[in-house]
Amino acid sequence: MSGSNRPQKPLESYPLAEIDEMPVVPDVDPVATPAAPAPEPTLGEMAVLDFIDPAALSKSVPLRHAFRLDGETIGAIQVRRLAVAEVGQLAASIIQKGRYDVYDVYALMTGLPAAVVRALPDDDGDAVIDACSPFLPRFAQETESPSEPTSGNGDGTPSSPAGA
Repeated sequence: MSGSNRPQKPLESYPLAEIDEMPVVPDVDPVATPAAPAPEPTLGEMAVLDFIDPAALSKSVPLRHAFRLDGETIGAIQVRRLAVAEVGQLAASIIQKGRYDVYDVYALMTGLPAAVVRALPDDDGDAVIDACSPFLPRFAQETESPSEPTSGNGDGTPSSPAGA
């Protein structure tokens, strides 16, 4: 036997394999390692500022339908304006995830998970979203909000009722 791995007889002389179905082999790079998820962007150090008019930076929204969350009764939701560092963190997170969800912004502004804001009854949800509206970062103001659909003509104007 020679040291070569080549067949000694012609290829045609070997029997054909009978395969009912061709196996599907995933297209995987055997050298590549799975990418670790990128860390969430973090806030840098922020000073605590003593604002002259702190009421202008937040608003309390009383709820018509109080609820319990993690054993705590929530009867009002505090909405606040975001700090520049928080807006930067949010923008970095959007870039990292490759998607934008305005409820992520509402979550930061209220301190509640986005899923909780989405679960609010319509009248309470509308009140919270309306309170958030003047505090939204510029990039979020320029996108379509869930409570006010746009006309679809690209100019950001609200849509008019059918037949109007």
